Amino acid sequence: LRREHFDHYIGPGFIFQEDNDPKHSSNYCRNCLLAPQSPDLNTIEQIWAELENKRDRFIAHSKESLWLELQKARDNISVEFLRKYIDTMPEEYAAKGGYTKY
Repeated sequence: LRREHFDHYIGPGFIFQEDNDPKHSSNYCRNCLLAPQSPDLNTIEQIWAELENKRDRFIAHSKESLWLELQKARDNISVEFLRKYIDTMPEEYAAKGGYTKY
């Protein structure tokens, strides 16, 4: 997508964010939009890591028990945990995919 094609669809304060799909990391996309390969710009990466960490702490004996445990883990992710990553977004965006610290 080119910026001029989607700017009028999103409101002020929104950021169009791609995931790490290979088509989002082509040379064209890298030069046109944000750096999609930067996990710092994709807060979901930290959320997945947190869920995987919590998942490793229990033993699921069935798909149903795994699903229930993952739902509990998701529900127990604190707003403070999420805020920590959201608050770094201006710095991450300014780095244009370069290195930053949390």
